[in-house]
Amino acid sequence: MTQQTVVLDLPEDLYERIRQQAQTANRPVEEVVTETLALLFGLAEHDVTVESLESRSDAELWAIVHRKMTWDLEARIRGLSDLERTLGSPLSAEEELERDSLVAEHDRYVLVRSTALLLLKQRGHDIDRYLGMTD
Repeated sequence: MTQQTVVLDLPEDLYERIRQQAQTANRPVEEVVTETLALLFGLAEHDVTVESLESRSDAELWAIVHRKMTWDLEARIRGLSDLERTLGSPLSAEEELERDSLVAEHDRYVLVRSTALLLLKQRGHDIDRYLGMTD
């Protein structure tokens, strides 16, 4: 994979948080930033398992929490459900397999995101405020 160089001006407090995470994990700052961005934009989603979350930094967990499911995935699940309702008959075997696979991927997304939120709460972050459960 080719790489591009990007120069960022980060607020001092953000850089310090990243630097502390990198130091704690004994990893370069650049690696922490790159992995966090990959998580945020879904480029590393298949590398993320519930079991691997415990070892992730807070920044990486927040990236997982903020990552959205791809629009294509949500649209295809809705499309298959709408197709079944519109036809008034079951989907074909191939469409059912596709729907089941997409629903399993969605369930995995929800489980990983929920576990990341739980870990952040256990680490002292105000998850209730993030979820809009407090004023």
